[in-house]
Formats: sequence, structure tokens, C-alpha cells
Amino acid sequence: MKNKIALFATIIVALFMVSCEKDNSKDYNNPSDNSEYYVRYTVSATYPYIFSDVKYADVNGTGSFMNYQTRHWTETIGPVKKGFNAYVKNEKGTATDKIEVSKNGGPFAIKASGNNSASYSIDF
Repeated sequence: MKNKIALFATIIVALFMVSCEKDNSKDYNNPSDNSEYYVRYTVSATYPYIFSDVKYADVNGTGSFMNYQTRHWTETIGPVKKGFNAYVKNEKGTATDKIEVSKNGGPFAIKASGNNSASYSIDF
């Protein structure tokens, strides 16, 4: 009886080891990845709040600037490559900052949001 239990336990362990093999079919660090990404920044505030002084990463990786007072602002940049460090930040006022990313013309998906700032490094 002990031999059967030991054999059964060995088979179960072997099955788990086989099913947990690393999938090498996707190379996420492949420099020849030609995917293009677009980043949409949105900053919004609800009444009675307003915000201004928005800084965000543009296609060159440098910050851009918007300095008028408002309740809603959006900007789409691109194309950028995998590894791009997207960020958006409003320095005055209270707002929700959001980053959405589109890959190869697909739909935008929310990748980060926060109060007065958000950041995301493209990794998909």
C-alpha cells in the first residue's frame, strides 16, 4: 500500500513539473519588436474643482506643458515603442490623472490612474 501511495505521489509531482515549464515562445526583450503604441493622457476634475499646470511625457520622452485652468483635458501622443515611460501630472488643483495605451491600432486600455499624477512603462 505504501508503494502505491509513493508511486501516485511521484506521478502527481511529475505532472506538476511538466505543466510548469517556462514558455519561451514569447521573447519580451526582443529588440526587433516593431509594435507601435499610442498613449492617451486624460486629466479630469469634478465640480467645483479645477486644475492646471499639466506636465506629460511626449514622443521624445521630454515633458510638455499645459497651463490653463479647466476641468477636463486630454492629449494623445505616438507612436512610441515598448519601454516608453509615460507620465502625466497636474501640479495645481485636484484631479484624476489617467493613462491609456493602444497597441498597433487596437483599443485603448487604462494602464494607470491616480490623484494628481500617474505613470506607466509600456511593457506589453
